[in-house]
Amino acid sequence: LGSVSLIPGPGWLVLVSQTKADAYRHVIHTAIYFLGGVVGAILLAVFFGLVRSRSFSKPLSEFAARAKVIAAGDYDFSLPKPSYKEEKELSESFHKMADAIKERQAALQESESRFREIFNAVNEAILIYDSVSGDVIGINQAMLDMYGYSQEEATHLTAGDLSAGEPP
Repeated sequence: LGSVSLIPGPGWLVLVSQTKADAYRHVIHTAIYFLGGVVGAILLAVFFGLVRSRSFSKPLSEFAARAKVIAAGDYDFSLPKPSYKEEKELSESFHKMADAIKERQAALQESESRFREIFNAVNEAILIYDSVSGDVIGINQAMLDMYGYSQEEATHLTAGDLSAGEPP
């Protein structure tokens, strides 16, 4: 590469030349440093992103584990102290959900207990069966007495067994 310049006054021409490699050396070095900086910045961003993602994923993993605990029927659990507003809201929702399930389960057990008391206290024969399979689901004491079965024997019967004939 070359360059010519006119010197005013004497009117001389000055010619300067250099190789292409010398001319682009600084540009190439600058590009290499720039690309190195970009790659370094990307690597740092990925590293800090991974570190930061763990701080997000760890609480989510805890919530997922607690959800499995709740699904298994254990409603007494603790969650780590929330760091973010969203974690706090999710934690509160988990506890509300567990409390609501406990209350509903207690009400259901109480209702089932009352049903069983009434079911077994009635003097009329009552049979509850699965309409698809015909399996006996429930049979009260009056029906057991009528047919002469024990509760254990009745669990192996179908509705067809009981309707096939007259009680003994």
